[in-house]
Amino acid sequence: AGADANKALNTGCTLLQMAAQCGHPAVVQVLLEVGVDANKALNNGGTLLQMATQNGHPAVVKVLLEAGADANKALNTGCTLLQMAAQCGHPAVVQVLLEVGVDANKALNNGGTLLQMATQNGHPAVVK
Repeated sequence: AGADANKALNTGCTLLQMAAQCGHPAVVQVLLEVGVDANKALNNGGTLLQMATQNGHPAVVKVLLEAGADANKALNTGCTLLQMAAQCGHPAVVQVLLEVGVDANKALNNGGTLLQMATQNGHPAVVK
């Protein structure tokens, strides 16, 4: 009781970052309920949603989206979360993003498609 849930650890990482990165949706939910910001940028310029997407944690992605995180925001690399999920081979994350209305047909920066990216990277579950 009385601990600051927003305070960064010695590593610069926050408690919410740690929970999102490790795939703990219940802990993420509790931290959000005590007022931790779901949209706060990480030290590297990324977002919690990006971290959860890249690490393949669909339940955390869903909790962050329900807390108001922006699923359509382009990453600092210029690609989208859906592109990242497809490239990393996380079909459950792809499904969560599609369920909230992210456009699967949006062209990639190189003019390709998500289907091409998933095929090229050998992710049959994402292709389905």
